[in-house]
Amino acid sequence: MRDLRAVIHGITTAVLCGMAVFSCSTISKAAGETYQTAVEAAYGDTFRGVYENYLAGSPLEAENPDGVDTASGRLVLSRTDLSLEGTGGMDLELNRYYDSNEANLGHATVEYLDKLEIDTVWVKYRTQDKKEHKILVNRALLSKHKKALKDLLVSYEVGEAHRNVEQDGEDAIETKTQRTKIVSREGHDVYGIASGWRYDLPWIETVTLAEEEGWGKNPAYLHYGSAGVIGIETSADAAAKTYAIQGLSGYSYEDLKLEDFKQTVDGISCTYLLRDKTGLRTYFNEDGVVVLQKDAHDNAITYTYTDAIHLAAITDSVGRKIVFHYEGDGDDKVLKTVTVQGKEAAGGVTKKTITYETEEKTYTPHHGDVLNGFVLTAATVDGSRETYTYRTVERLMNTSGAGIASQRVSTNQSYLLTKCKANGSETNYEYRACSLRGEKEGGTGQKRDVVTEQFYVTREYEKDN
Repeated sequence: MRDLRAVIHGITTAVLCGMAVFSCSTISKAAGETYQTAVEAAYGDTFRGVYENYLAGSPLEAENPDGVDTASGRLVLSRTDLSLEGTGGMDLELNRYYDSNEANLGHATVEYLDKLEIDTVWVKYRTQDKKEHKILVNRALLSKHKKALKDLLVSYEVGEAHRNVEQDGEDAIETKTQRTKIVSREGHDVYGIASGWRYDLPWIETVTLAEEEGWGKNPAYLHYGSAGVIGIETSADAAAKTYAIQGLSGYSYEDLKLEDFKQTVDGISCTYLLRDKTGLRTYFNEDGVVVLQKDAHDNAITYTYTDAIHLAAITDSVGRKIVFHYEGDGDDKVLKTVTVQGKEAAGGVTKKTITYETEEKTYTPHHGDVLNGFVLTAATVDGSRETYTYRTVERLMNTSGAGIASQRVSTNQSYLLTKCKANGSETNYEYRACSLRGEKEGGTGQKRDVVTEQFYVTREYEKDN
């Protein structure tokens, strides 16, 4: 049994300052984010600084995460669904992982508004040290999403009105401003299986500004699977309206190199190339997903997709084909099985089926349309079935500032893994809510912080059946 509260220090006061503004950006239908202006992009970048797991070291040297991260309190579980020996050591491992921070039904982004009416009240609450605090909460949130506020504050008292059109007139109206919006994860859930679960492969995320017409794609982030995120440095060519990769932001190691690579390799169109010190070359297409991997001896693994970002098939270095079988369409599309069929290889397999069991979920956020998605309830690998149980929470998210529950806040539904059960034993997890804050400095004529409600693991224990 582990009580994790003592080892997670300062989680409620994490602050990231000095986040830079994007002067321009780009478009991607799949692994990308779209903003109206540079202001929204700046808030989006600051929100990521709080929300994303940024790499602190080399992903090649880091251990595969599997358990509670004592620095952030988030839960990351890794599972190997498939391991195939390949030609010349070019093996294939199909790993999936769960991240409690990513286990949301919707995707948080920044929305531009010509007009926003403010209607807020003060809400008082006490922290564990018995000190009284207060935050601004919009009335609509109090009316429709009390559960999200209660998860964060536990108990609270509604105080006096702060700002509204009835008492303040035009002073309670913000123009040309921003608000948090929760959208479907369908176009953002790269390699996704179900809420919080995805395959452990790298991908490149781009950013686009609607106000910058004609610009090419600007690669902004390298997602190195469960290991974390690294920012990408680019330079802009105003004449050609394109961006060139200069390197990985703040990455002092020399074991990874990311570059532009607009070429065709083995008949596959490539846009970016990631090299590592082992000789492995990972090629990405314009959507930012892996399409080809080659070792120093040109042994290759190829990847194809459905809906741009979800795996359709993998062909390993031996020639075996791993096929991903889905049911449904759009938001109702879900992965059910993965099959392997192909050539014999020493230590490998010729036939295999991996089965996923899911449960459909729906949710309507504070700002946004009805969301549809799935949670993974069980996975059967090599005849062994592991089941998953979740705690459903409503999470406050604010990508555009002025307080955790202000007029700019929205809500998301999250699924916190509380129990894993397999082979007669189970592991349990308990969580507590907190808030994480980041601050954007300068460059846009505005200064607002961004805040998100976070859940961290306080206790992990095992139980035999």
